[in-house]
Amino acid sequence: REDIVNVCNVASKLLALLGEKGTTDEQIEVSVIQDLFLLNVSHARSEASVQRQLNSTIEAFPYLIDGQHFGALNAAPNWNDMESLRACGEVTDEIIRGVLGVELGLTAQPPVVWVIDPVMLGATFQGGADRHLRWPASAMELLVPMHHAVTSLEHWTLVHLNLLTGDVTHYDSLVGSSTDLDRFRRVENEIIPALCSAADTVMPSNFRYVQGDCAVQGANECGINVIANAVAIMRQEKVPTTVNALAKRLEYAQMITQARWSSICSVSESNVHLLRLWIWTVT
Repeated sequence: REDIVNVCNVASKLLALLGEKGTTDEQIEVSVIQDLFLLNVSHARSEASVQRQLNSTIEAFPYLIDGQHFGALNAAPNWNDMESLRACGEVTDEIIRGVLGVELGLTAQPPVVWVIDPVMLGATFQGGADRHLRWPASAMELLVPMHHAVTSLEHWTLVHLNLLTGDVTHYDSLVGSSTDLDRFRRVENEIIPALCSAADTVMPSNFRYVQGDCAVQGANECGINVIANAVAIMRQEKVPTTVNALAKRLEYAQMITQARWSSICSVSESNVHLLRLWIWTVT
């Protein structure tokens, strides 16, 4: 019954658009296809249903088209990145930069919250290339996805820096583990100095460091939690204390797939692929 009601709502919106003067066919097509796409996301109820839709989404990703970057962080996830997302494996830096780069494009412009590219951050620590850590002058807050590799443990955390107050919040979904203090110290000893070195504007004279409350992760969920925390901050929402990791994998896979098709197709061609994806995942 709920499915029928929601599809009827989409149909009603279509009829309303058709009755508006000056509405182009392309605008109608974009609106309806996006509504169907989002309807697909919201109606993934059971775990099996979510996994099935996740599999279909990954299959719709255009792997064979190389050299196409998308989003504000110029992401280019490959087959291995997307397969790991599908198989509930580790979330790679390309997936993180892909989702957050798309989200940056959806926020108010010029951006008030900016995301430091995790790939460029890694390059900075390897070769001192702090020129890659630039951010727009409009930014008042920075989000820094941090990758940690200690012995056999690889882990993602998120740093949230308020450039006006100097408040630094570290979100770690493994707080309470034997290495969480080491990760917290890295924020003060590595991340903030790197940002200060790269800054084109005046940085706060003092920084205050706190450990933020966030969801506790399951296996291979740290990257999912980092994205969920960052997106919440970018949307001016409260950082979640619980995260449905599998549902988030589906949501992020669809964001990336939609953005990738949009980067290589015209609007109409892109929407044809989205419509096919929607049909695959609801049948």
